[in-house]
Amino acid sequence: MSTKIRTILHPTDFSGASEAAFDYACSLAREYFSEILLLHVEEPVIMPDAEGLILPPPPPDMATATKRLERIFPLDPKVKVRRLVRVGRAVDEVVRVADEEKVDLVVLGTHGRGFLSRLLLGSVAEGVLRRVSCPVLFVREKPVPTAAKS
Repeated sequence: MSTKIRTILHPTDFSGASEAAFDYACSLAREYFSEILLLHVEEPVIMPDAEGLILPPPPPDMATATKRLERIFPLDPKVKVRRLVRVGRAVDEVVRVADEEKVDLVVLGTHGRGFLSRLLLGSVAEGVLRRVSCPVLFVREKPVPTAAKS
């Protein structure tokens, strides 16, 4: 039995971890002759005013997000990339796009935060893993080289 990987979803937050995951997604896409669906989710910022009332969020800057996505491209021009910007909660939108597009694999960068950070802040990677119906590949950010110890 061979696994068909036609569409690879790569959600990006433009971080180093996302960049490393994009490299993996491109390698897999080249190997399997797949298409990459590059997704960025703009999350609305909820801000309370001085009296503690929740104000409606300002509209997201879709033009800037779109321009940033357009600057991400594979080194191999044969790798097909589609770009998509969504507005909402990142986990919800990644799962929604994975379902709508019937993706075969999600390749997601992870910052590798510890337990306490996940507990307090939540984790997009963990939320995607729990809710998406296809396999997920997590990629950590490439470590920064350090000076050799003597």
